[in-house]
Parts: sequence; C-alpha cells; structure tokens
Amino acid sequence: TEISDPKLRSAYQDYNITPVIHQPEDLRHFLSDERLKDVPLTIKVNTGMNRLGFSLQELEENLPRLKSRGIKHLMTHFAYSYVPQKSGDKTTRQCEEFAKAKKLLADAGVAVEETSSANS
Repeated sequence: TEISDPKLRSAYQDYNITPVIHQPEDLRHFLSDERLKDVPLTIKVNTGMNRLGFSLQELEENLPRLKSRGIKHLMTHFAYSYVPQKSGDKTTRQCEEFAKAKKLLADAGVAVEETSSANS
C-alpha cells in the first residue's frame, strides 16, 4: 500500500505532505507507524462515486482506531460537476451518505476537525 512505502512515508514526514487515507489497510499502516504520529489524518469516504474511499461499514469497523486518533479532515468527492443538483439525484444521495458518515463518527465520539465535499 501507499502508506507502507518508505519513500512516500518519508515525503509525508519531511515535506509536510498529508496523505488521503482511503482504505482500511492504509489506515492500519498509518496508525501503527510511530513516525507518522504528527501527520494529520485525512479520511476519504466513498459516498457513491465508487472509485476510492471508506464505505460506511468500513468506517464503522474502524471506529475504535479512529476514536483514539481523531480525524483532521473528512472528505468526499462527488461524481458530477456539470449537472445542477436536484432533489433525489446522485449528488443529493452522495450528500446524504456523507451526512451519515459524519453522524456515525460523531455518535461514536470520533473528533473530526474539518470536512469537505467537492467535485471535479
């Protein structure tokens, strides 16, 4: 995985680069590496674009790990950038899924400092 790559890990530490963690295996590596303890934790949630990101189930499975560290930045990416948002459309459903992720984390006592959602 990316996080376990020594060259990338060095870049995160030496050049103040923040990795976006998008899968449980990378989260495990990130949190278990003492050298990354001062690197901010940024988590990407898959809200329906289905390229990268934690599903709600994967977030739930990792709540104890996330609670012990907290999340600096929680983010998602919308599938459409060129279509005006309408009630019930894919973008609206993605917003709802992101709200569920934020609630899941808040209800579990996971501190989240900031959030963002964007499109291409």
